[in-house]
Amino acid sequence: MKPLKTVEFHRKTVSMISGCVQQSNHGITMSSSTLTTPTHRRNIGGTAKQSAVLKSFVSGASSGIITCVVFQPMDLVKTRLQMTSSMTSSLLINNGGVLQRNCIVSTITNVIRSESYRGLWNGLRPSLYRTVPGVGMYFTTLNLMKNNLCTPGTSPTLLQNMAFGFTARSFVGTVMLPIAVIKTRYESGRFHYRTVSAALSDIWRKEGVRGLFSGWGATIARDAPYSGLYFMLYSKQKEMMTSYYRNGRALGVWDNFACGLSSGVMACLITQPADVIKTQMQLHPGRHHSNLGCVVAIVKGECGVGGLVRGFVPRTLRKSLISAFSWTLFEQIMKCK
Repeated sequence: MKPLKTVEFHRKTVSMISGCVQQSNHGITMSSSTLTTPTHRRNIGGTAKQSAVLKSFVSGASSGIITCVVFQPMDLVKTRLQMTSSMTSSLLINNGGVLQRNCIVSTITNVIRSESYRGLWNGLRPSLYRTVPGVGMYFTTLNLMKNNLCTPGTSPTLLQNMAFGFTARSFVGTVMLPIAVIKTRYESGRFHYRTVSAALSDIWRKEGVRGLFSGWGATIARDAPYSGLYFMLYSKQKEMMTSYYRNGRALGVWDNFACGLSSGVMACLITQPADVIKTQMQLHPGRHHSNLGCVVAIVKGECGVGGLVRGFVPRTLRKSLISAFSWTLFEQIMKCK
């Protein structure tokens, strides 16, 4: 009898274990199905997109703060160089009474002499108000367009990259233009606004909407092509550099920075005339009634066609370094988990 009891005990034990295993497997199956429901996948996808948008804005705002503070003197020098359209008005008198060209060094010297070192950072506050949210909005808009308008798993084409950069900058440039007008006037030294809000109120009262959005056409003609060309050239150079590294290693920080710097120089060269026109339109909204009229006035000056590239060196130094730094920081932040 004892062996029979033992067999019966083992049979019941095996049956019980099998039932537990089946219940366990059923639970695992249910758990897996729960994890892969469409709703759960949408939640994961939505969280990832929200994280990407937040990272885009943070990287843009962070780079905007740093680059504004560091490169504001170059922006001020560029504005001062572009304030005049004739050769004679761009001459300064040094201590010995000898005329000298209003070049970068002499402009910096003149600002320090008359306004102290702090004068080189005139316009920093409106520049921060414009650049910090502006760059954040730019990267966010760009990231949203790439994620929603491109086929998943594929890289944008050259024309798509150019269109994305063009559209994002046009949107942000239009939204932030009133602050850009105030920034330019601060840098010129001809306007003495106490605060940015006071400047907005004064321009609105005296010049209306036209004053707040003066130079809009030239600004878009400068910023939109610059961003479109920059993004296209930057993406292409990264692609070429990646294919050059046949061992498949990822691009480093300095690789991204070099691509950004060279792309900035080429884009600045093409869009420099629009930058000069933009400055003239914002400083003298009543003098020039159209972009074409502004071009004619500049060319008829003693500098001739050369007046359309005034301020190229400081703008290229500032813009290229800012773009390279901003995109390098953007790439690094987006890589973070």
